[in-house]
Amino acid sequence: MRVVELIDFPDGTLTERGPARRYQRFPIGPFVASPTGTLRVPAQAPNSGWQLVLENETPRFIGEMAARLRSLDDTGDSTLFRVEMGEAVVLFRVVPEELPALAWPAELDDVITGVAPGVAGLDVLADALLERSHPLGERLRGLNHRWTDADWSGELPLLEREARFDFGWSRGVATSAVLRTLRGLDRLGAHVSTHLVQTVELLTWSDEAPSLESVSSSLEALLRHRLPWLGVLRVHGLKPAVGDALQRAWRAGRWSARVSRDCHLETPRPAQLRLVTSARSDDVPERGFMQVGTGSPMSFVRLRHATPELTVARQAFTLNGSTRTRLAQAQGPWVIPLKPKDHFTIDERSYTIELA
Repeated sequence: MRVVELIDFPDGTLTERGPARRYQRFPIGPFVASPTGTLRVPAQAPNSGWQLVLENETPRFIGEMAARLRSLDDTGDSTLFRVEMGEAVVLFRVVPEELPALAWPAELDDVITGVAPGVAGLDVLADALLERSHPLGERLRGLNHRWTDADWSGELPLLEREARFDFGWSRGVATSAVLRTLRGLDRLGAHVSTHLVQTVELLTWSDEAPSLESVSSSLEALLRHRLPWLGVLRVHGLKPAVGDALQRAWRAGRWSARVSRDCHLETPRPAQLRLVTSARSDDVPERGFMQVGTGSPMSFVRLRHATPELTVARQAFTLNGSTRTRLAQAQGPWVIPLKPKDHFTIDERSYTIELA
């Protein structure tokens, strides 16, 4: 039996079973081309909706000519699909029913709060989950041979690619996350493999300097799903006055109901950054840009809101030892926020961002 698992959708979306929930599953009759479920969007007429059907394992939507369905993998092998109709977007995947659910069960929250974070905590948690026959316990103990990493990942590769998240992993769960854009913030703590993240770093903002209001709204989106093991939330690129005001709001308990008691906020003060190569070292200017590599179009580093930002006009380059290659349909140069100790290679020359 194959099932549809809802991942992302507009607030207020309804299914035949009532209000939609993230990672909610409902069955699809195998290889049957007939309506199996309806998703209703509040902006639509009450008697209209998107009806999901399965034809030879290929999902499509009927009943709305304006709806656009596309696979999120150019190879056509992806289980992830997106339906777009105007501003309304539904993200879902089609998977076998026996795959592990990606939502964190609320009934396990009490177990989490009694376990100290860290490697030893993962051992204790694994035992508690195994006692409750939860498949994540098998994964933490390395006992799981039924499912691959792809079966567990769901939308995470999409977040890493489109929302430019970077995750640090331990035993199959994310223990840290670097957020280089504001997209997907509210999904960070919803996935079973990211529910236990312990450190989150926010690195980049819009073209306007971040205000207390914009940073606060970002934290609201981030903490919409509780992160019970979050110990450090680090916000970069703030003016000192904004960072101080944010610290006061934090200490006053604005987000206390959504974070653990020992979680603390850090707002590092901007420091002079230096771009280093094997031959020379130069300060990143507060205004303007610094060229890296040769040729045209030009690649460069600039300082934006106290965060160094790399603009790459190349098809491929290396960042922190990993080669990155542009998607065929990508338009314009890459814009990549950097942090101290990031190192990258452009035109066969290696550069490192360091504190001056």
